[in-house]
Amino acid sequence: MLKKIYVPIILLFGSFFLTSCVEPLGGSDSIPPQVALYKPASNDTIILGPQEIIYDASDDQGIAKVELYIDGLLSGSFPAENGNRPSVKLNLDSATFVDKTFSYYIKVYDLGGNSSSSETKPKLQ
Repeated sequence: MLKKIYVPIILLFGSFFLTSCVEPLGGSDSIPPQVALYKPASNDTIILGPQEIIYDASDDQGIAKVELYIDGLLSGSFPAENGNRPSVKLNLDSATFVDKTFSYYIKVYDLGGNSSSSETKPKLQ
């Protein structure tokens, strides 16, 4: 009689313990990526042509892409390879940016679809 009671109780507690420790299949990623923007910095002089943006980005699931915004408008999208952060280039042409001050920021997307934006770097010329 005692064995009949212990078996269902053990199965019940065992299944509760196992399911509470395992993330559901497919999981959910609610942690946005971390992003920091270093260069070019505010009040820097920008050269015409391609110039690499120095930034750092990380995420527990991996990076999907990085978008570049100039004066609040999408200027470029840079896909990541294997979840690693891509190289992002600021490519200014003389027709658009001669003697013009502008601001920029980047937006990083993780593989789970979450995003974070860097701080805006203003007054670049």
